[in-house]
Amino acid sequence: MSFLKYFFICWLGWVAIILSSFGDPVIRITNSEWPPYQAPTAKHFGAASHMVVEIFKESNIGVEFDFIPDNRALKMTKSGKYDATFLWSKSSEREQDFVLSQPLFVVEEVLLHTSAHEFSINGYEDMKPHRLGVTLGYFYGDAFEKAKTEYKFRIQTSSSDAESLERLLTDKVDLIIGVPETMMVLARKYHSDKVDHLRVIPFVVQKADYYVLFSKKSKELNRWVSAFEKGYNKLKQEGRLKKIANAMLEGEYDPPVK
Repeated sequence: MSFLKYFFICWLGWVAIILSSFGDPVIRITNSEWPPYQAPTAKHFGAASHMVVEIFKESNIGVEFDFIPDNRALKMTKSGKYDATFLWSKSSEREQDFVLSQPLFVVEEVLLHTSAHEFSINGYEDMKPHRLGVTLGYFYGDAFEKAKTEYKFRIQTSSSDAESLERLLTDKVDLIIGVPETMMVLARKYHSDKVDHLRVIPFVVQKADYYVLFSKKSKELNRWVSAFEKGYNKLKQEGRLKKIANAMLEGEYDPPVK
């Protein structure tokens, strides 16, 4: 293995990415892979990553990202090895160990289908006759869990969002649950000839705010939280957060197609 290849592999996994000027204070944050919000190969490491960097820049604080798998990232940040982690939804358990930022994104999980079939979905009961694709390990909310049992959905489980999308596009399922922005990224990357076939049903399975979680064991907790609040409020007032979010919808933060 060449040195350059080895360096690139390390960079994707564990090597810290420091985005700061020399001498500035630096906050250490675990990052993840959830395009177009977070991705090690995307522009600015994704839209959410770009927001975080710009927010802290307002207080002359640099950001050091480590890309780490979600479960490990949460544990390492909880222990204080990292100052913060993102993106996460709120839960009573997380509020015990972390201070939550103001929300960076409101994320909706909806139903998607292809133009080959038309559906009228106004409630969970309308999903009963159809083959439904979901992703292993995902929790789609209490309402969905209750409906799944009540209506005995015909569920097919995939190991990833990419596999779930492929099942939909190859007509192995009729509907899938997913974040439309993420599914469009995957479609543009792996199924560019079928992007125009995707359709979104405006039935929200789950809607949640997603946050930066600051470790209560961070030695500079108050400093980081205060700086985030300051930068967030300024960027929101100036419309810069909305500008990044709009650019994300236009594909600016998609990871490059291999």
